[in-house]
Amino acid sequence: MTLNKSYIYALAEKGNKNYRYVGKSVNPEYRIKNHIRYSKLKKTHKDNWIQSVLNRDKTIEFIILEETNNKEWPEREKFWIDKLKKEGFNLTNHNNGGLGGGHIIYKNTFKKTKKWIHENVDAKSAKEWYNFVRENGLPDFIPSNPKEVYLKRGWISWGDLLNTGNKYDNDVDYMSYNYAKKYIKENLKHINTQKEWKISVKNKEIPNSIPNRPNRYYSNKKRGWISWGDFLNTSRIANKNKKFYTYDKSKKWMLNNFPKINSVNKWYKFCKSDDFPNFIPKCPQLTYKEKGWVDWFDFFSKQKNCS
Repeated sequence: MTLNKSYIYALAEKGNKNYRYVGKSVNPEYRIKNHIRYSKLKKTHKDNWIQSVLNRDKTIEFIILEETNNKEWPEREKFWIDKLKKEGFNLTNHNNGGLGGGHIIYKNTFKKTKKWIHENVDAKSAKEWYNFVRENGLPDFIPSNPKEVYLKRGWISWGDLLNTGNKYDNDVDYMSYNYAKKYIKENLKHINTQKEWKISVKNKEIPNSIPNRPNRYYSNKKRGWISWGDFLNTSRIANKNKKFYTYDKSKKWMLNNFPKINSVNKWYKFCKSDDFPNFIPKCPQLTYKEKGWVDWFDFFSKQKNCS
């Protein structure tokens, strides 16, 4: 049986290889982002050091010391902490390593931890949680980093932990993409643009069975997302997905079909009309930049490139 990979890593200020912390991770890229993110909220020796580096406009470097596996990493982490300390590095680790989960083994179940938090902590977000921890502290049996400790032992979301009722999109059983489209067509006909959708979300017009950010939810796991025009039943297509005529072909089409559109003012009035075609951009000066665009006079010209 192949054991999953783990990595022993060190943190240092970029450029000086002065190692200040040793840890273990199965996802190094994710781990360094969390170190930086949570250092703003926690006040451990390591977090204070990270903030001091960032406050000097310097960068934290993440250095892989060794690739190991899920069975051997505790001993390898201990090895590297001991090795670097003996070499004179001033590590911020507060123990000899090998414990994981914030370096403390929490025996309470996630259910018991949630119960204690619901009864003793007034926080509605992760930020408020870390502010509470910093100002009030916690008993030894409650972790300051519950997501990391309980990630594989019952963790759902911060909303679940803090009893706010807030959920991530993936925690909710929403309507399928096609049913949501049908509901919108029958009940929310006044929503025709993404901007109008956001206003309706703010006004709480969207039912709980449809996600507030449908483009994110229905794009994830290939749930059916195509475009806002498709979702709102308007048949509108985003410019980036349109296939426009070439510059010369657009000029020729305009001159053959709307020869009286010969000024910028007339052009933008035409853009608002129902006659405006999908195959010509409304801002040709941007779409055709470095693709044939000269100026508006040339675009409206009856002489050049229109034969």
